[in-house]
Amino acid sequence: MIYLDAAYIAKFYVEEPESERVRAHLDAAGAVGSCVHARVEVMSVFHRKLREGLMPQAEFEHFCQQFQADCAAGLWMWFPMQDGLIVESCRRIGLLPPSVFLRSSDAIHLTCAV
Repeated sequence: MIYLDAAYIAKFYVEEPESERVRAHLDAAGAVGSCVHARVEVMSVFHRKLREGLMPQAEFEHFCQQFQADCAAGLWMWFPMQDGLIVESCRRIGLLPPSVFLRSSDAIHLTCAV
């Protein structure tokens, strides 16, 4: 199994730099997992592209429907956000030196991937 954050899951759907490489890697990988909050993040990627005028409404709706269908079909394995994951993510952030920039969602993804 491989772990992906939302940015790479979105590349599976939306044509972006490295999308073809991501798709090829996923085809060879088998199972793919991510923390469940990535579901919201992927939908936000689609919406951001719509909002920025990079994706027409019909394409946005298509990607949303396809993503939801793929979720329902089990294409993505979603790991739950249990309290222990949040506690461990907070602990790890507390250990970071001041020079490290890490967003909260990325901290959750990194902890979940471990």
